[in-house]
Parts: sequence; C-alpha cells; structure tokens
Amino acid sequence: MALAGWMQGSGRAAAWSAARTALEAVDLLDQADVRSVHLSGGQLRRLGIAEVLSGTPSAILLDEPTVGLDPVQRTEVLDLIGRLGQRCQVIVATHLVDDLATAFDSVGVLARGSLCFAGSVDEYLDAGGVAGDHAQRAGAAYRHLVGARPPR
Repeated sequence: MALAGWMQGSGRAAAWSAARTALEAVDLLDQADVRSVHLSGGQLRRLGIAEVLSGTPSAILLDEPTVGLDPVQRTEVLDLIGRLGQRCQVIVATHLVDDLATAFDSVGVLARGSLCFAGSVDEYLDAGGVAGDHAQRAGAAYRHLVGARPPR
C-alpha cells in the first residue's frame, strides 16, 4: 500500500501515513499485514480502491467493481462506493443493474458511442415504462434506451 502512495508522489513517511488512512477508509486496516494473495475477491477490490485513495483523487473510475463477488462482498463494495461519493466523484461502469438501487445517485447510458440517457436512478427506472421489481424495470429501461428488443 505504501508503494501506491509513493508512486503517486508522496514521500516515504507520507506514503505510509496515507496507506494507513486509505486502508482504514476501506475497512482493511486489520488486514494490513496480510499479503494480497491471501485476500478474498472483495478484499482485493477494496485494496485496489485504497491504493487510489492513498493519493487525493478528485474522481475515481471503477469498471465492473462487483463482478464475480459473492452477495456479501458485493454489499461491502457497494457500501464502500457509497461512502466514497462523500470524498470524491465516483464513476462506475457496470452491466449489473441491480447495483443501481443501492449505491448510485445518477445513471448515464452509453449506446453506440453516444450518451443516450442521463438522469436520476428513478428517472432511469421509469424510462422503460413497465411495472415490476427493480431488476425488471432496470432491464426494460435499458432495452428501451438502447433500442433492443425485449427478451422472449
């Protein structure tokens, strides 16, 4: 972790201090002495975010941060993403529409290289024009916005 801070331009003492602060922010301080090869998938995702936080980012871009995680790990990562939004701008690329309900304030949908929707999560869910649970509404909205046919 200290290496990540050092690579972002911090001196040795500052990098160690930033590493501790970043590990605390992602709830991994108790794992500070554990080699990364021994961490779970969710812990590795949180470690990656801590490495970014060892600097002072104004924005963080995460690509599919919950893919491949079990339900507990997904919840932990989504909770962390929600907390990060209080520190800096967080942009997440994901195809997992279930994640929208818990961690995000707004949605942007890209199709064929263009932004075809930008709005709140509720506006996005309403865009499909269907009733149902969150996943059904999110799927319908995506299909409507990108011009895809509904599943059979």
